Amino acid sequence: MGDGATAIHYVPDETATGPVSAGKPWDILFLVSQVAQGTQYGHFGSQCRTPSAQRALAWRCAKVVVGRHLPWFVTPGHFLVAQRDGDAVGAALVVCLRSPHQNHSMLEYLVVDDRFRGNGVGAALVDAALCTVPPGGTLLCQCAPTSRVMRRLLIRFGFKREHESTVFHSISAGRPVLIPSLWFRRC
Repeated sequence: MGDGATAIHYVPDETATGPVSAGKPWDILFLVSQVAQGTQYGHFGSQCRTPSAQRALAWRCAKVVVGRHLPWFVTPGHFLVAQRDGDAVGAALVVCLRSPHQNHSMLEYLVVDDRFRGNGVGAALVDAALCTVPPGGTLLCQCAPTSRVMRRLLIRFGFKREHESTVFHSISAGRPVLIPSLWFRRC
């Protein structure tokens, strides 16, 4: 890619709901709407509720989609979508955090449509995200304490918790702020 990293191509996996593949521009709306809905249940930080944060998330996804065609333009990453009958039922955003000495990727968001939970969509997306990490690299993921299903999924895939969630009172924000737990898996 533009920073000297090599492109990693994920081979689509057939799941109970359909294949997991690289997301298309129109799939970005699915991810952003699911993140906005998930903030109501505490699965994502409250900052995701604001329109400006949702636009920023859409822009990050768009940069990853465009980056497949113009790798010199953006930081490498992967926007993965699970589909059923041509419709998005789950999505994940993986951003590559590369430096000369480390090869980390961050699973920033993973969402599954409520109607398709319990059908292996989340597992297929985590598996696809792991396939994007080069050998010797690490996949990181932050997880809120309210996301019990995601925590079980991370444990099932061999992730280890680096630190537990922490709540502190922010004087500048005037309210408690949650720092989600950090999980990792070496590949």
